[in-house]
Amino acid sequence: MKNDELSGTQKIAIAVNVVIRVVLPLWVFVNPYLGAVIALITDCIDYQPLVNYFGVSRKVYELQDKYLDFYWYILIAVYVLSGPYLLVVKILIAFFLLLRLVGMIFFSVSKNETLLMYFPNYIEPLFWLLLIFPDAYTKVSSMLIAFLVIILVKTVQEYVVHKLEFSPIDWFLGLFHQDKV
Repeated sequence: MKNDELSGTQKIAIAVNVVIRVVLPLWVFVNPYLGAVIALITDCIDYQPLVNYFGVSRKVYELQDKYLDFYWYILIAVYVLSGPYLLVVKILIAFFLLLRLVGMIFFSVSKNETLLMYFPNYIEPLFWLLLIFPDAYTKVSSMLIAFLVIILVKTVQEYVVHKLEFSPIDWFLGLFHQDKV
């Protein structure tokens, strides 16, 4: 079997992961807090079983993970654009989604994950701020301060993940994994 070919078990594992990551985040439309937490958890925990247990290559995992992440960003955008948020918040969400879409197109064509660093995911952190501090977005000044913080933090995070290829989650989970001697 070639490196890019998947076994039957790997195909099933990926299919189960895709169904979980597509269906469960739909809770965002019933309970946005629960939907956001579910999306976060399912995104954080799928790497270890798929790559380390089922032996899916990192290349295959990263490709499907990026598309599933973008699906989540679309759900966020639909939720915010149909909600009672300030027009400026809706414009920012739409702009950030289009920005990431351009990055996804470049990524899809080139398969170069580093390109995503130039088209960061500002959608998700903005959404978390909307959920945690809903009243902050009634004032444009508060929203702009939050927006600047998001840009700073996410730009550093995108650089670390896509350019340095360092995953804080994998590092953290690795603290609990002991190799057998």
